[in-house]
Amino acid sequence: MVFRTERDRQAYEAWAAQDRLEQAAIAERLERPIREAQLKRELEKNAGRLVAHQRRQTLYGYVEHPYVSPEVAAMTFNSEEELDTFMRLESRKFVEETPEWKRFNNPANIDVLLSYFSNRGIKVFDRKMLKSAFVSLRELLEPNQAPASVPMPVAPAPVDEDLENLPRIPLWETQPIAYKREIQQVYRGIDSETGLPRDFTQTQVDAMSAEIFKRTFEVPTTHLGRFTFGRK
Repeated sequence: MVFRTERDRQAYEAWAAQDRLEQAAIAERLERPIREAQLKRELEKNAGRLVAHQRRQTLYGYVEHPYVSPEVAAMTFNSEEELDTFMRLESRKFVEETPEWKRFNNPANIDVLLSYFSNRGIKVFDRKMLKSAFVSLRELLEPNQAPASVPMPVAPAPVDEDLENLPRIPLWETQPIAYKREIQQVYRGIDSETGLPRDFTQTQVDAMSAEIFKRTFEVPTTHLGRFTFGRK
């Protein structure tokens, strides 16, 4: 690039240096979260490897000699099935007799417990030996995760009823308020008090006496006797 004066060249170089600094700062802000995420993943991976290595070293290089039950040392088995049955029974008894094992009963801890014997060439063990190994290795075992708490059900808020706007029942109604009323059939008759035609509901009709019923619906009087039903 050709500059007209020395002053222009110096001004350009100063601007270019400042621009490089600004671009480096922008790149640092963009790349920093990516580098931090990568370092975090590597740290977690290495931490897991370290724990596994320490556990493996502890299991293989454990200085304490495992407890061996005298009964087990004197046992002989005629077949693999007989040995397998004995081991399963003793493992079940260990679980039943050791309540504190419930906090650690998971596949990873079971593998640690079994490796404690297999790494030392011990192929047969009973519940006493399992209990002793559990006590010795408890610091290496990871407790089970606590189950998530289940939220208690919340009762719905009571609904305030507007008692002032409830439908009013006429005074001549004889049905209770809680009774589910349905649409009733109406009957056309003559009001006994006013003498004018009007409609009557089934409830009103049922409450009428025989005399009022005849006057209201102008029922003609018939003369019934025993002869009507075949009697004399």
